[in-house]
This record gives sequence, structure tokens and C-alpha cells, in this order.
Amino acid sequence: MTSTLLPLLPSVYDVLFNFSQSDGFWANLETAFGTSYDVVKATQLRQQWHSRNFSQLPPIEVLSREVLGTANDAYAIALKEIYLGLAECQ
Repeated sequence: MTSTLLPLLPSVYDVLFNFSQSDGFWANLETAFGTSYDVVKATQLRQQWHSRNFSQLPPIEVLSREVLGTANDAYAIALKEIYLGLAECQ
């Protein structure tokens, strides 16, 4: 985890916790992923977030525009890591 993000984590965790309890949880997942997501895994995530267990979140790294190019953010499937653009975090 990039140290730039550490002060933001409690707020992010609160958002995920509140989302896990929301009536619109499933509708929002369908908006984001259609109907082709794994319902079992989504249910597990919801239960974990509802218990304030965020250990399943992948590492997050903040990168400069030089590294990301024209992308704002990215996800490396092989590394299971999220990359956020520096501008997005300022």
C-alpha cells in the first residue's frame, strides 16, 4: 500500500461497509458488472465488508502519469494489484 493512501483508508473502509449494508448492493453490482459476475464471491465480499474485514482487497499503488500514460487507473490481473493515477489521489 502506498503511504499516500494510508490516511484515506478509514474513509474507504466506511464506504465499503455502508455499501455492504445498502439495499442497492445487488442493483449496483449489476450496473457495474451486468449479470456475469460470481454471485458466491460477491456474497462473500458483502459479508466480509459487513464484518469490516477488508483483507481481501488487493494492494494499491499510486503511480505517476509517466507510468500510467493516458489511463487514469489500472488493474494488473497477473499481479492482482490496483494502480491509481497520482492526480486521482490529490
